[in-house]
Amino acid sequence: MPSMNPDGFAISNEGQCDTIHGRHNARRYDLNRNFPDFFKANTKQSQPETEAVKEWISKIQFVLSGSLHGGALVASYPFDNTPNAMFQSFGHSPSVTPDDDVFRHLSLVYSKNHAKMSRGVSCNSGSPRFDNGITNGAAWYPLTGGMQDYNYLWHGCMEVTLEISCCKYPPAHELSKYWQDNRQVNYDYN
Repeated sequence: MPSMNPDGFAISNEGQCDTIHGRHNARRYDLNRNFPDFFKANTKQSQPETEAVKEWISKIQFVLSGSLHGGALVASYPFDNTPNAMFQSFGHSPSVTPDDDVFRHLSLVYSKNHAKMSRGVSCNSGSPRFDNGITNGAAWYPLTGGMQDYNYLWHGCMEVTLEISCCKYPPAHELSKYWQDNRQVNYDYN
């Protein structure tokens, strides 16, 4: 799937690194907060893009998935939410799946084969550093309605979110650099 949010991509501006501009669809919904959630009822109106992805996932039994994001340099794995979701603003602690060892392994393989991710690079001053370039989603920041938790809990698909760039919308002339940073990972996963 090239883009789950073509509306957001269309209004984003090349070279904008630290922005939420382009995160939402045309109806002003963040699609990565729009899925059903196991730990807390998601009261946001389901969007057509979300429904299309849910239907696709229900028809094809994906086993492994990687969702590409920008804005950090880390491999994040489930759970993104916690059993005590109503208290999530008071602290960030890991929310561990029964398959935590597999998720950590998948994330670590990606991170160690990436040109920089495993160094725990912090994108900005004040941004977190990630040991070995991986993190449990809820330990980073808990969220309700994420796609990787939905894929895992509803369909058994092990999804890892790969934040592959400190810049949300990197300039086109830098794309070959990002390709090179992630190229070795593609060979090791195949």
